[in-house]
Amino acid sequence: MQSFPIQKIFVQGPDFIELTPEHLKEQIDFANANNVDGFIIGHPWSKKRYNDLSFLPRNIRGLTISFEAALDISAINSFHQLEVLHAGMSTPQSAIDLANFPTIRVLNIKWDKKYKSLTKLTNTIRLVLWGFKPKSRDLSELNTFNKLVYARLTQPGIDCLDGIENLSKLKELELANVRSLKHFFSDDRLTKAPLEELAFDLCKNIDINSIPKIETLKVLRFIQIGKQKTLQEILPKFPSLETLIFTQSELEDGNLSYLLEHPTLKKVIIDHKRHYSLKEKEIQKLLDEKNKKVAD
Repeated sequence: MQSFPIQKIFVQGPDFIELTPEHLKEQIDFANANNVDGFIIGHPWSKKRYNDLSFLPRNIRGLTISFEAALDISAINSFHQLEVLHAGMSTPQSAIDLANFPTIRVLNIKWDKKYKSLTKLTNTIRLVLWGFKPKSRDLSELNTFNKLVYARLTQPGIDCLDGIENLSKLKELELANVRSLKHFFSDDRLTKAPLEELAFDLCKNIDINSIPKIETLKVLRFIQIGKQKTLQEILPKFPSLETLIFTQSELEDGNLSYLLEHPTLKKVIIDHKRHYSLKEKEIQKLLDEKNKKVAD
């Protein structure tokens, strides 16, 4: 029997094998013989040969589609043992009921109205959504994701993050290209999420001072968020912060000396601007010296 490379995408997830139209039968036979129950579709597929996913075994645990395939992915409704679904930019041609996947732990999809029962995914630990546009204009629909550890939202139609405050296991949150996002929360509520990493990328209208106190935060990333007055007011909200990244953006107040006063900050990545009082290398050197004295 011909052998094929076996890949491990997630440490605790299924093993994967990449499928190609030319060797499909041999690859599935190899997967069955070696207890591989995850499949990667990473090449263009001709509609003349395969136009849906009916060729896949029904007991698969993982499916990754790494391009906008010319495939109807609606057949996944019958893959009830799925633990990993990475549908990429593929769009379903008919309804997909996410309640069919009670054991799914990793979900990465381009959001479409044909996806149903999002709130039924109570075992999901990693969530990546493209173009998620909830009617509430916030994240209250994610309240049921009580095991969620990592979330990335790209181009969501939201105005605030109301709804995530009770995600008691959420450690990483990434927000990308959210031009409508103006405030972290719509009011003065606090978050119970034990966030350790928080990222804003292309969120140019966010009021960074609206970010609440997060005692567990260790990494804070601001990328392409336009002009901000200063970071001095928000840094005290993160008493455990170790890494600060502020790039492709600009601070109007060039005084950066307050960065050296943060008790736990160890690394700063920041673009150089003429009016900044310190360059990145200078900040890093001074932080290293300060932390060494503390350690001694």
